[in-house]
Amino acid sequence: MPRMNMNDPIEDNSILTEAFVSSFISRNKTRIILALTLLLIIGAIIEIRSHILKSHQEKAQVQLEAYLQTPSTDIADELQAKYPKYIQTQLVSLLEAKEQYPHSKALTEKHLTFVINNAEDEALRNLAIVRLSMVYKASGDLERAQAIYEYVHKPTGFTKLNYALTLKNHTDEKETALDEALDAIDSPYARQLLSIAHYNNID
Repeated sequence: MPRMNMNDPIEDNSILTEAFVSSFISRNKTRIILALTLLLIIGAIIEIRSHILKSHQEKAQVQLEAYLQTPSTDIADELQAKYPKYIQTQLVSLLEAKEQYPHSKALTEKHLTFVINNAEDEALRNLAIVRLSMVYKASGDLERAQAIYEYVHKPTGFTKLNYALTLKNHTDEKETALDEALDAIDSPYARQLLSIAHYNNID
């Protein structure tokens, strides 16, 4: 068995590395401790935040289920106050808007506007925009019914079609809007219905 050479470059390099690491730790001991402490604190904050979010999600879900059993304005208001960004709150707000219409158009507008301002899901925002536009249109306020579509971030065939239906019949503007809606819709059935509406240029 060969004997280890005292001047082995591998062994020398290992000794130098160990010495360098030992010296680095000694010179930066305080900084290393602070960095490790900071990492531990950040980890604890993330863990606590995750726990809080999960707790809020569960509470919002309980409120949603309670609302589905017995619709209540109090539940809708509480969800909006405590958990404005949760999808459960958006769903309850949409349902509450429907409950309030047509006997309280002001409350209907309030709940739909809340969804438009707070929903992170574009599909829910678009649904709220379309419904609010319908409320304005039903009350004869076509200007607001059309203007609300400015809040659409990602237009779809659904929003384009409903926008087109707020426009005056037999106009170039409505024809153009119906063309755009037709191009944006994938469903063959929906395209057929839209083609009929386009041909007649009617609501």
